[in-house]
Amino acid sequence: MTVRIREALDRCIADGLTFAAFRLPGGPVQLWVQHDVVVEQVSPELLAKLKERFAIAPFRSDKGQVMALRPDLRITFGGDERDLTNLNRCVGSGSEVPLFDQPNMRSMAREQFDAAITEAKTRITDGSLEKVVLARTIEQRCATGLLPWLFADALEQRPMALVALVHTHITGTWLGASPERLLHADGDRVSADALAGTMPAANAPGRPEDWGEKEREEQAMVARSVLNTFIDAGLEQLNARGPEQLSAGPVVHLRSSINARLAGRSLAGLATALHPTPAVCGVPREAALEFITQHEPQDRQLYAGFWGPWQTAGRTDLFVNIRCLHAVGDRAIIHVGAGITAGSVAEKEWNETEHKARTWTQAIDVLGHGRVS
Repeated sequence: MTVRIREALDRCIADGLTFAAFRLPGGPVQLWVQHDVVVEQVSPELLAKLKERFAIAPFRSDKGQVMALRPDLRITFGGDERDLTNLNRCVGSGSEVPLFDQPNMRSMAREQFDAAITEAKTRITDGSLEKVVLARTIEQRCATGLLPWLFADALEQRPMALVALVHTHITGTWLGASPERLLHADGDRVSADALAGTMPAANAPGRPEDWGEKEREEQAMVARSVLNTFIDAGLEQLNARGPEQLSAGPVVHLRSSINARLAGRSLAGLATALHPTPAVCGVPREAALEFITQHEPQDRQLYAGFWGPWQTAGRTDLFVNIRCLHAVGDRAIIHVGAGITAGSVAEKEWNETEHKARTWTQAIDVLGHGRVS
């Protein structure tokens, strides 16, 4: 099956097709491909009226509307993947019309990162911020032909993540393996993750209550925000569970789950209200967004946005697009971030981003050197 997945993805990438290949935790690998290139860009109000789409949203809502990729062709691996000839009916494009500016390869140098943390802690002390997430990028050589291999490897290495490889003429090509669910809906029941607090897997304690105060408070802050969003949206029968430890490859997180009854409220409106969560932005949201704009030299683009299957057979699964990379030519631009609170230590936060980047840097090194074409 893995060989067929790689073969299909090689063809999609080579032809510049508009596609989303993905695997939800516990689910089969699916490939959704449009017959044409142009992907819909819709408002949350219009998204609410659509079904059977793969939704893709950038970090900043003012950078564009939600993209809604149509599954004109669906292939489920382990099922009907034997015949790939229908891919010939899909038309691609060799040129892209980016929604974003051309990828800004600048990233925060170590001294910039440390200075931004110092400024963030000053803002936290004066009460204008409680938390802000600072992101940086790490660039690594990565041939385009390696992407299907990285996708297949992530399927094995990240069983609890949404693993997705997506290409549109607007966004270019992105690969991610996210453990953070923004929103799950099944019928009238909805749930969301509050994922925050990070430690290297080798150093993580055995129990959530044994984590440090900084990590536990950071996670509790995200949980309170998600719970308050559910309350403000008018959801019913609210319930919170956790925190628990969640393994995500080279790192471990703390995670709580908040669930409720939608009670006729708008699912698209709820997704918009949740995004971006404090786990990838900060508290208060607007102050954190302003700080991010002032201090991050790179455009986040799809990093820390959300993506996933929307209103498919009565279910929606949107994940925050973390642990991701943007494939640009023969390079992988890996996006990673760290949550800054009053208890942050600059060296530890820098090391946290390095550990998170290993989701892809290690796989690129191993597969790039060891693959036989």
